[in-house]
Amino acid sequence: MKIFLLPYAGGSASIYYKWKNFFEEKSPALECIPIELAGRGRKFKEDLYQDFEEAIEKLSLEIIRHIENNDSFSIFGHSLGSYLAFEVARRLETTNGNGPKWLFVSGSNPPHLINTKAESSLPDSQFLEHVKKLGGTAPSFFESKELVELYTPILKSDFHLLETYSIDPYTPPYVNANIMAFGGEQDLLSTHVQIWGDYTKGNFNHLTLPGDHFFLNPWYKEIIQAITGQITNDKNSLTV
Repeated sequence: MKIFLLPYAGGSASIYYKWKNFFEEKSPALECIPIELAGRGRKFKEDLYQDFEEAIEKLSLEIIRHIENNDSFSIFGHSLGSYLAFEVARRLETTNGNGPKWLFVSGSNPPHLINTKAESSLPDSQFLEHVKKLGGTAPSFFESKELVELYTPILKSDFHLLETYSIDPYTPPYVNANIMAFGGEQDLLSTHVQIWGDYTKGNFNHLTLPGDHFFLNPWYKEIIQAITGQITNDKNSLTV
């Protein structure tokens, strides 16, 4: 089985490179594929997405290119990545006839609870203060003029994606894929992960881990253990 990994706002596929080795160690049968978003990493020269719909369209096509002969696959996403993963799953189920077996959403409340404040339109200084409060970003980033100038447009674009996101009223607000949701004990953006269960017609499970919004960084091995366990139906995988 293949598992596609979608990053959080401002993140790139590189955040999952250390996951790839641990995935292979835990379950050699799983092929881990980090997906890059436009405007960063190997897609640095690509224009940033104009809205959520454009992102879903392009990411869906990219995943389709990786799937052959109705391969079994799953998708993981953290924060912004979880909403991208959810909508890509819905798109693939309705248009490609081959959706993911599992959808793993992390660091996010369900879509109807998204904070829709127009944070991307804030002045840069106020916007960066908001990013700083979320945690997970090294203080050295905010002290580097070069990094701030390079990544602030990317961060603002990613925040704008969520501000342009709303549930499509013409397709069912759920997926057939099983869902597992991950939350952080101190993460205000994942306080209701259990409600993700309303968004699937399949099985549902959730796991809360210590930490703030970027709990996935110190706890990535436990998250991978839970993912591989769910895919292989190992109930002990939820023990942390």
